[in-house]
Amino acid sequence: TTVLLGASLGLPVAALDNPEKGQWFVSALAVRVDAPADMGIGTANAPAMAVGFGLTDSVAAEVSFARWSADRGDGSTRWVSGLFSLPRSTARLQPYVVVGAGTTDFGRRRASDDSQGQWFGGIGAFGDLGSRVSWRLDMRAVRSSDFDAFDPYAQGGLTLFLGDVTPRLKDADGDGVADARDKCPCTPLGAPVDSDGCPLAPADDDSDGVPNDTDQCPGTPPGTAVDDRGCPKQATVTRAVPLDSRPAPVVVLFDFDKFDVKAEYRQLLADHAALLRGQPNWRVRIEGHTDAAGSNAYNIALGTRRAEAVRAVLVNEGVPDERIRTATFGEEHPASTDPAQNRRAIVIYVE
Repeated sequence: TTVLLGASLGLPVAALDNPEKGQWFVSALAVRVDAPADMGIGTANAPAMAVGFGLTDSVAAEVSFARWSADRGDGSTRWVSGLFSLPRSTARLQPYVVVGAGTTDFGRRRASDDSQGQWFGGIGAFGDLGSRVSWRLDMRAVRSSDFDAFDPYAQGGLTLFLGDVTPRLKDADGDGVADARDKCPCTPLGAPVDSDGCPLAPADDDSDGVPNDTDQCPGTPPGTAVDDRGCPKQATVTRAVPLDSRPAPVVVLFDFDKFDVKAEYRQLLADHAALLRGQPNWRVRIEGHTDAAGSNAYNIALGTRRAEAVRAVLVNEGVPDERIRTATFGEEHPASTDPAQNRRAIVIYVE
């Protein structure tokens, strides 16, 4: 029971979750017993002992024994109980529900003994007094096998926890920082936090104000004005250019069976990205092509990868994705008898 309420394990400065799984506890108790009214024995006060064990961090099993004597008889009680912890009401107070069953032997004056099976339910609480000791109080309604009425039973006393006492500090938001020193107690689950439990500022390697995980243009030079995607704002081209004056198609060549954009074309594509950022009414179509080596299906797929690779460079330079379309023709439209000239992607300006 007490294990359930590791309240006794609770420290004055840090409440514990109780019980501790796998921990034994012993309770010394004073009880008040009401025997079934039909037996004519009456009410008695008596000492009792209980021994419990934590099955989980919220459930404990307990056996208890009490021997008592009333004006018109006496008895001995042997019970097995299960304790189920409830949410803590304060840092040091742990309520619980108790249910169980057992037997009681009743001895009436000038009459033979009577053994009754019993079952019961009730509520109680543990309160922390130190690292190993807790006070305990509970009340139960008890029913005996031969009687219909429920009789009251109350007990109170002290509980001692045995073995290791390992405080587990409360951490409501699961960020690894105890509630007692968590300055940001509602941190979203999984968010990295500092020693005070507050979210860490997201990484921003290029210091442009846009976190790495949403920055589509990493490595922006210091001081560059950027949009909400971390890409440079429209600045390179500011004057309007008629559609009939749009640039000629841009050809990007690839190595055999490759689709990564070579370094020599990246500045060219960056210049065209700047032009596109300055002319929001312009769009581009990127066509992917291959040489005749390989199957047609393979070359269609390779052409797609080449077009998408060029698209990625333009988007990374700040061109909105919706202003770019891609297409693939594989080996169907060779530009030259030289296979090297056919391994290409073409950026075509369109309305």
